[in-house]
Amino acid sequence: MHAASSFRIIAGLGNPGEKYARTFHNAGFFAVEELRKLWQAPPFREDKRAGLEWSRAESGIYLVRPRAYMNLSGPVIRKALRKFNLEPADLLLIHDDSDLPLGAFRLTVNRGAAGHKGVLSVYAALRSRNFTRLRLGVREKPGSAGAFVLKPMSAAAAAKLHSALSAAYEKSIAKNTPSGSALTSDKGRLTA
Repeated sequence: MHAASSFRIIAGLGNPGEKYARTFHNAGFFAVEELRKLWQAPPFREDKRAGLEWSRAESGIYLVRPRAYMNLSGPVIRKALRKFNLEPADLLLIHDDSDLPLGAFRLTVNRGAAGHKGVLSVYAALRSRNFTRLRLGVREKPGSAGAFVLKPMSAAAAAKLHSALSAAYEKSIAKNTPSGSALTSDKGRLTA
């Protein structure tokens, strides 16, 4: 897999609010928070006009969380790119993927959204698929994604999600960013 370019902005998809904080659908929010801690970037700041929270690592990489609901994320991602004077090719978008088993991940560029409404919103707003996506698997068992993506994760499920993010970090994210710190899993918590 070849990334669209070196990542200059990493955005995680999710739903704002405590109600959704520990759900599978917020895998993207979780990932950018863990990267912020790893890189010892400042706490997220809110930009109410753009509808997002952001932080900038010493490497110059922007970490972004839209404050819109998942299915309305696209316009916020577009505003983030404009705010930081970046192009879609500079973007790594991280989101949950109910087609992948929990603990798996896939990096893709210029691929279909497979029905993921948050990704479809980003495609529509950017009018481009020329960016990298990190798809974090969240499926534990057969059934409708709607039946589980908005329910809280168990501690065991959270640990598997941590492991997937750690593996994705070491195999791709660290190689495509100026920051090369290792991210490891320690009993379900990521540590630098």
